[in-house]
Amino acid sequence: MILHCSTKLSAGMQKPHQKFFLDMSYGLAKSNPVQLSDIARSLEELIDTIQTIKRLVSKLETFDEEALFMENYKNIIRPQFEKQENLVIIDNSEVVKPYSYKTEELGKVREGSTGKTEKSYWTTNMIGVMKNKKHPTPICSHLYSSEENGFISSNKETYKGLREIQQSRKRSRRLLLRAVNMNTFK
Repeated sequence: MILHCSTKLSAGMQKPHQKFFLDMSYGLAKSNPVQLSDIARSLEELIDTIQTIKRLVSKLETFDEEALFMENYKNIIRPQFEKQENLVIIDNSEVVKPYSYKTEELGKVREGSTGKTEKSYWTTNMIGVMKNKKHPTPICSHLYSSEENGFISSNKETYKGLREIQQSRKRSRRLLLRAVNMNTFK
């Protein structure tokens, strides 16, 4: 299953990126945590774990085919959303980094659970819920900061995701326009 899914998601990528993607997919599925050291250990390679970590870090730093990966992912989930109208759930949240000092574009956000203003990023996540599936399907996830150049508002960031959904679903326009009920979203 991991090989099949990884092959579909990395279709059209360079061979080293395909192997890296397979290693990461297998490592994540086997180890659960997202730390590279745990992923490296789960690969059980015949070399020192530190060498595997260095290889994964190097490949992660040079991986430049995110757009192709996202297009492959959209092609996989698109048929599920074209057959019927589905519920799209949107969650705007924050990723709090109170102890970070040297992170790029780190902004300030009022943290919902404590009410304090903390250093953090915003995240917009969208999932689709279908009648015939037990689990929701992630559609898009976007991490951003209010300190980025060109940032206008969190609503604009949410609309980017809605437009992405609209482009990938033929039947979504009516559903999204009813949900958003705005004249500016077309």
